[in-house]
Order: sequence, then C-alpha cells, then structure tokens
Amino acid sequence: MSYDPVSGQLTVCPETSDWATQARLEQTRVIAAANRTAGRTVVSSLRILLPGAASVPSPADAGPAGPSPAAPTGLTKD
Repeated sequence: MSYDPVSGQLTVCPETSDWATQARLEQTRVIAAANRTAGRTVVSSLRILLPGAASVPSPADAGPAGPSPAAPTGLTKD
C-alpha cells in the first residue's frame, strides 16, 4: 500500500484474513526479504491493515511497470 522512507514503515493491506494472519506471523521474514531485495536496510517496521481497509488498485492505476530500485517488492505465497 505505502512506504514511509523517513520512518521505514511499510504498510500492507492483505486481501484476506488468511493473508493478514500469515503476514503477522512472518513479519520479521517479510522485513528481512524487503531489505534484502532493496540491498540495504529500508524497512524497519511492518503495518498490517485489516483486509478490505483499502481498495486494490487496478493495473492502470499502478503506474509504470516494475518496482522502483529503492522500493521493496511484494510477497509471494509459498
């Protein structure tokens, strides 16, 4: 959903309560993966919103393809 570079807080809004639970259980791993992907420490905390708290943007709203070099990438389900 959003990232605050000043505080290092990454805010996510899972689509389901299952994803929210999984994100809470693995938030240390999520933070580590985001920092590893960025190549440096950029995320210090994870804020997990309630499912449905924000609408999922359509592909047209997402902007240019590909992540920003300093932005962490999304999660994949194992």
